[in-house]
Amino acid sequence: MLLRVVLISLLGLGVDVAHADDKAIVNYLPAITASRDALLALMRKEGIEGASVAVTDEHGLVWVDGYGYADTKKKIPATGDTVYGAGAISMLLTALAVLRETDEQRLQLDAPVTHYAPEFSVQQRATHAKPITLRQLLSHHSGLPYGVYKGMWAKTPGTLEQAMAQLKNEYAAYAPETLMTFAMTNYMVAGRVLEKITQQHFAQILQQQVLQPLGMKNSGFQLTPALQNKLAQGYKNGKVQPLWQARDAPALGLFTTAQDIAALLRMTLNEGRSGGKAVWSSEAIKEFIRPQYSHIDLDFDARYALGWNLGDNEIGGVGRVAWRHGATLTHRGRVILLPDMRLGVVVFGNSAKAYKFTDKTAAAIARRFAEAKLGTALPSAPPGAAALTAPVTSMRMRSGPYATRVGYVSMSAENGRLVGDVMGWKFQLQPRADGWFYPKLRLFGFVPVDLELLEAMKITWQRVGERELIVSQYKGQNSVFAERLTTPTLAPAWAARVGRYIIDNPDEITEFMEVSGGDLVYDQGILYLAYKLPLWLPVTMRIPLLTLNDQEAIIPGLGTGLGETVRVIQTPLGERIQYSGYMIRRVK
Repeated sequence: MLLRVVLISLLGLGVDVAHADDKAIVNYLPAITASRDALLALMRKEGIEGASVAVTDEHGLVWVDGYGYADTKKKIPATGDTVYGAGAISMLLTALAVLRETDEQRLQLDAPVTHYAPEFSVQQRATHAKPITLRQLLSHHSGLPYGVYKGMWAKTPGTLEQAMAQLKNEYAAYAPETLMTFAMTNYMVAGRVLEKITQQHFAQILQQQVLQPLGMKNSGFQLTPALQNKLAQGYKNGKVQPLWQARDAPALGLFTTAQDIAALLRMTLNEGRSGGKAVWSSEAIKEFIRPQYSHIDLDFDARYALGWNLGDNEIGGVGRVAWRHGATLTHRGRVILLPDMRLGVVVFGNSAKAYKFTDKTAAAIARRFAEAKLGTALPSAPPGAAALTAPVTSMRMRSGPYATRVGYVSMSAENGRLVGDVMGWKFQLQPRADGWFYPKLRLFGFVPVDLELLEAMKITWQRVGERELIVSQYKGQNSVFAERLTTPTLAPAWAARVGRYIIDNPDEITEFMEVSGGDLVYDQGILYLAYKLPLWLPVTMRIPLLTLNDQEAIIPGLGTGLGETVRVIQTPLGERIQYSGYMIRRVK
């Protein structure tokens, strides 16, 4: 015990060592020093204003600190107790609240949601679709649409009851258990179920059932004055942004600190025990991090537990890996749990551009601390991906239009080579010796560009049932990149709607993303909505639409945000295209 205190205090770190065991002492100092130096270097390179980090093992905190500023103007430093918006890291706490209720036998993961919230409903295009269950919600296998973007972030957000009522007129994107599609809606519904069975507000439920038992004193789903005093400013391009809160609080609404999230990780490492007490059953915590629906073909190598993504090929040779990324409009975070190594890592940053920073930093820290525990270096190469069936080899079958999460992609054969177009950027597919292809971007159509993502990525073609897919492999993991589009019949009324559109009811999200409208275009047999995204890159997104009738179309493809419905409605002010709560009006 004394040695652990001495080792950690050499760096002036405040830690919880109440459960430390001399036999379990590891010299983490080299890992802390190297991690701190790398974190600071990447902060400077990426221009991140402030960051906080915490690392825990099963005994207690081994490193917690802050770097840069929570508020640059007031020169308030970031610390381990600086409060950040956690974004989708909130899902971990909502899943734990549901598991508390399963421990008490008030909820069952495989019971239909309507058993607990009879008002829950969503329209289904699939015939004979199974009833949606809590397990499907918590593992993102329900098929529900991503969410209602309109009002998702606001100064005064709406209620869960209002949000769930909006689902009644929406279509599910897929039948349950078709594939894993990440959706805020899943956790919004789960949160509403908790409200129904406890007759309490969601924030109160989480305070009593999760935050207090874990000793998370600087966390909450309501921004109290005490939390706001410790809240990091959010920055975009170096400028402070207004504070918006999440309507879908069970998915996005947590305010927390690196040190508090470390307490959640430590409880998970100890299979439900916190502060010397069994707060969750070991069976519930095993379920918390157990892979769900591993048999689904369209998930390929992607695995999801209850709130967690599973597997991170930045960290090989450590056994199981669970992680969750979180983002608000201006805060970013990454949580990594290594159950077999008995380690947990959390990193937060207070900049809209801190995605790369939090992801790279958390993975590098997890590697260094795992190596300290093992006493040896981890393998540098990611583990191999699962073998695929024989790929599609016909050049004709590879060519054509595809739907992806980044919009419409076209593939064509030119001089015996495959050439693609995504967001107006040209890329050429270079064959590899292993039968896969390497995409090489050609900026402005002719200047080759090597990007980090493309250098680490390869693709091939696969057929799953009736679907023709492009499968990508990135750092040893296979996943669906695109689904081939069949040339649809365009409903006549949609042909007449081609033209320029603006958003009638903009909000904080569209303002933040700098999107005000776009163009409905019909070109080469494909109808798509084109709009610019100046926030990230000077590119034009092209979202294909498959028309079902004169009033409805779907966004084709497989993945988050795809399979969803776009409608035409009549209002007192004329015809509008409606999607995710937004009203889009044609202009001359």
